[in-house]
Amino acid sequence: MPEPAKPDPRQLAREAARRRARADARAQARADARAGRDADRAAARGAVAREGGGPDAGAAASRPAASGAEVASWRGAVVAHLDAYKPVSPSGAGGTVRVAFTVDRGGRVTSASVAGSSGDPSLDAAALAMVRRASPVPAPPDELGGRIALAVPVRFH
Repeated sequence: MPEPAKPDPRQLAREAARRRARADARAQARADARAGRDADRAAARGAVAREGGGPDAGAAASRPAASGAEVASWRGAVVAHLDAYKPVSPSGAGGTVRVAFTVDRGGRVTSASVAGSSGDPSLDAAALAMVRRASPVPAPPDELGGRIALAVPVRFH
């Protein structure tokens, strides 16, 4: 009886790399979904940061609240917009930075900070620079009004 052929080590390495990439993509999707759910819950509780002022300050109370689906859709558009500006990891290392930023009614990023460090200062700086470069982001739904605070994970591979 002939001995079974041994698997090619290069093929095994490619398959393992594909499995790792799929697992990383699933983990990132779960993290993004978790962050989106957190944002939806915050919006539903009215915890989304708002700053009044100007001619529409009194109208804020009469505006209908944005639905969770609208907030989630807008947040997804913001994350997709940010992804278009994501640089390659400056240090070559991987990691995730949680960036908190504030967006005005026009979609301009008015402030940004690191809410959760990756442990690598170059990754943290790259994530902050990415958010600033990406401004303006998609404008929030009118129902949110004022300034909106967001925190999103930025994953470098």
